[in-house]
Amino acid sequence: MTTAALIHYGLGMGRALHQTDGVEAISIFEQGVTESRIASNILRTFPHHAYPFRTLPGKLMAAMRLIRLVHNFKADIVHFTDGVERPLYGFLLFPVLRNFAAIVVTVHDPVPHSGAHLSWAEQMAKMLAYHCTKGFVVHGPFCRQLLLEQGIRPNHISIQPHGAFDFLEERTEDTRREPQTILFFGRFQPNKGMDFLVPVADRVHSVFPQALFLVVGSMGMLLRGKARVLWERELKSMLSAMRERSYFEVHEGFVPDDRISHYFRRATITLLPYRDATQSGVAAIAMSFQTAIVATNVGDLAEFILHDKTGLLCRTDVESISEAVCELLANPEKTQRLAELGKERAAKYYTWPAVAGQIAAMYKSILSS
Repeated sequence: MTTAALIHYGLGMGRALHQTDGVEAISIFEQGVTESRIASNILRTFPHHAYPFRTLPGKLMAAMRLIRLVHNFKADIVHFTDGVERPLYGFLLFPVLRNFAAIVVTVHDPVPHSGAHLSWAEQMAKMLAYHCTKGFVVHGPFCRQLLLEQGIRPNHISIQPHGAFDFLEERTEDTRREPQTILFFGRFQPNKGMDFLVPVADRVHSVFPQALFLVVGSMGMLLRGKARVLWERELKSMLSAMRERSYFEVHEGFVPDDRISHYFRRATITLLPYRDATQSGVAAIAMSFQTAIVATNVGDLAEFILHDKTGLLCRTDVESISEAVCELLANPEKTQRLAELGKERAAKYYTWPAVAGQIAAMYKSILSS
């Protein structure tokens, strides 16, 4: 089951599991997030349902429908790809579903990112959900360690790779690669290091006047209350500073699936200046679109981005990030080589069929125990 925040992850996983030998799967998505052309084309290839999760009545109805589906389908495994902190999950879904099937959870963020926090109800729901869960999937040793510190047993945790979003590669227009365009893409959240962008761009521009920083995304919904108000104020100031500079191009707002291609095909470098992170779906897109990656060495990013092989990893400071970007701009051949090797590695190790095969082996191990 996948909610709105991880729709692409759910599409890749759902299709691949359906095509895996020995697995019969039905995918559940949050209603209203699967209507893009790309999503619709993928969804035609495997069985799925879309349930409403926006309002309280919709959530309760969706929960009842999901419980009925699991019971009638006689499911062995129910795999949630996110959302375990939702009170509906911990207080209702997981305690009921554990009576019908083994529960598996993919944990993308074992602890909230900087600037975000869980309410007491969410913390309690997460604890109850974890208590009902038989298997945990994470994307690297950093996340595994965070789960161990929360009391999860080592034999319940499986490290699996994050699949690449190659299905977003679909060509919708003839967009040319721009040799000195650096892309920042994704949710505008405090942990993403957006405060690095202006000082980094100032330094890079002083050496490479033709460099363009392409900033694309929108504010996510992870922040609430006072934290959200403060971040909105800070974000507004940062975006204003970017728009005042000729070497920034800012596109603020929701990005449809068929528009993602445009931005990644323009960029030569994808920049991930994160202050803290676990794994990155943006890196998974960048590799598929053959753009070189510059990222801070935080969380499990080093599991996906191999330094000086498929990208450059740097410290979480302006000087280190700027030097990495300038190094690639000064060496087009190296930039191209990193981009090509990144795409090759994604095609070899991070395909969804490969990921689904490992997940299926995990299911078998859980059921046999």
